[in-house]
Amino acid sequence: LICAFDELEVLHAVSIFWRVSPEDVTHPAVPTSLARLKKLRVSANARCCNDARSMEFIEWLAMSGMVTSTEHIALNQLIILNETMLSAVEMTIEASKFSLHTLSISFGPDIGFARCESSST
Repeated sequence: LICAFDELEVLHAVSIFWRVSPEDVTHPAVPTSLARLKKLRVSANARCCNDARSMEFIEWLAMSGMVTSTEHIALNQLIILNETMLSAVEMTIEASKFSLHTLSISFGPDIGFARCESSST
């Protein structure tokens, strides 16, 4: 559905609620989107953060090409609790690295910064 909006520049995904069970979800090929987001904001409650589909959504944004021109990313209400979440966020940041001006993220207590530091070299 998001790919249908070629001129979409701002996406706010707030407390994503998945209506179908994980077993009913199919994983089609990632479509390339013509939309190029300037701003992305994702906020989620604990239930959403612990649902793998939420992280797949973040990864999908990176793989679709939608964030290659993103200037502002706010994931500060999406607390990074585990390696899967960290990987999804890293993919999104990497995809927008040439255009990104503002980044706001929150790490959970079990995420070490050594991995983040080693990625920058």
